[in-house]
Amino acid sequence: MNATNFCDRGAFSIVLRTALSTCKQLSEDNGELLEAFLDVPNLKPKDIKEAKRIYSKLDIDDFYEWASQHFGLDDYYDDAEDLVEHIKCIFRRDEHLLENDADYNFMTAMIARSQPINAHLA
Repeated sequence: MNATNFCDRGAFSIVLRTALSTCKQLSEDNGELLEAFLDVPNLKPKDIKEAKRIYSKLDIDDFYEWASQHFGLDDYYDDAEDLVEHIKCIFRRDEHLLENDADYNFMTAMIARSQPINAHLA
């Protein structure tokens, strides 16, 4: 990805925001969205709980793969690391997102789950 204007990825941010919001809602027992997203009517409560378990535990690599498959995120970001760099850039431009935006808080949790357990030793 071209490093110039790294933060100014207007359309990229819209796709990211849509994917992120959808994933967050799927992690919150949103049965209606899950049925619409999967195009499967009348899901059983156990299926919805299983989806919640899966979506709520995604790390950034899993999210990147999922969002690339469903939203074409890989058309905008080279890989999960590129995505994380863009997220960092967004936070640098608007530090209040961490305090006031549930979707971006959800993203930071995915990034945190992606860190190697021994990263603090490096």
